[in-house]
Amino acid sequence: MLSCRAARIAAAAVVLVLVMVSVAVAWPPRPRPRPRPAPAIPPSDLRFYHLTHYLFNHLDQPVVFCALDGRVVAANKAYQRMLGYSLAELKQKTYQELTPVRWHAMERRLRNQQVMRRGWCEEYEKEYIRKDGKVIRVRGRAWLVRDRDGRPQWLLGIYRQLGPARAAKP
Repeated sequence: MLSCRAARIAAAAVVLVLVMVSVAVAWPPRPRPRPRPAPAIPPSDLRFYHLTHYLFNHLDQPVVFCALDGRVVAANKAYQRMLGYSLAELKQKTYQELTPVRWHAMERRLRNQQVMRRGWCEEYEKEYIRKDGKVIRVRGRAWLVRDRDGRPQWLLGIYRQLGPARAAKP
């Protein structure tokens, strides 16, 4: 049998353990830092935030956001690797500058007849000029991103590199 003193010590230990467990359960967890959306793309609503976050952080395909005039606004790491430019360098360029001249008319047609009218275009092939001057073939699609009021805001392109350039017609 336990002595009176030992019983009090055991009871105090049980109370202390119960207090520690209740504090640990009731104490709020430490807040984790929230992931940021793609740089320079203002999230117009929560859906857009989640879309850009997913595209830039989880999709392994090259993704680029461009302003309506063609300036590169944001690009994920896969797009940067594909073309050999840093994000800062890409922001100084337009998608037209990254595309051989022979593809400009085709892209302009796709943009005006499909993307600006219905919000997206059929999958198409084109070429890009890498920073090292090498021309690569890609297949991609483009979408029009609208703001809350329905006004066109950005062009979104998602691409897949096909291999070395060949003598294809635009």
